[in-house]
Amino acid sequence: MDRPAIEFNEERHEYRLDGAVVPSVTEVIKPLVDFSRVPEEQLEYKRQIGKALDTAITLYERQDLEVASMDDAVMPFFEAWLAFKKDTGFRVLLNQAIVYSRKLRFAGTLDLLGTRVPDSASPDELIDTKCVWAMGRATAVQTAAYSLATLESLGIRLKKRGAVQLLQDGTYRYHPYTHSNDENVFKALLAIHAWKGLPK
Repeated sequence: MDRPAIEFNEERHEYRLDGAVVPSVTEVIKPLVDFSRVPEEQLEYKRQIGKALDTAITLYERQDLEVASMDDAVMPFFEAWLAFKKDTGFRVLLNQAIVYSRKLRFAGTLDLLGTRVPDSASPDELIDTKCVWAMGRATAVQTAAYSLATLESLGIRLKKRGAVQLLQDGTYRYHPYTHSNDENVFKALLAIHAWKGLPK
């Protein structure tokens, strides 16, 4: 049996492309993110909320979600997501997809691909969901990386990318990312990451 091009070890959070370990998008953009002032237990709590929300959205899109079983802490963020969908007409066509680039040697798991065009079966927009009170600029670079990898690994050219900031009061804010330099920033970070791994 042929080995898949991309493999992901969730326990190690490790991607292997054609059998070789490659960095993840989140690993590459780490220098842009500073959580040094946030207590570790708070970070872990947010990670768990984000993970549970990703699962809820996945099950909801498969029409397999039992809302009554959802944790109370996750519910307001999920309701914020439903409000975004209702207000914008965004339809999820692919979620939690692993994408990669052989040219640049990186991989990652994007949140959502979809469209706001009625009756269209072709995704043209990438969305990252964040359960945070303040959005960082790193997300713009993160979505640019996913967009690059989506084109190379899935053959999908995206027209829009952005983030939906889901808030604890059940509301949301949409952040569009349109700066072409986001891609260049990611490539620069990728070069630095590779340079750090060179033998001394």
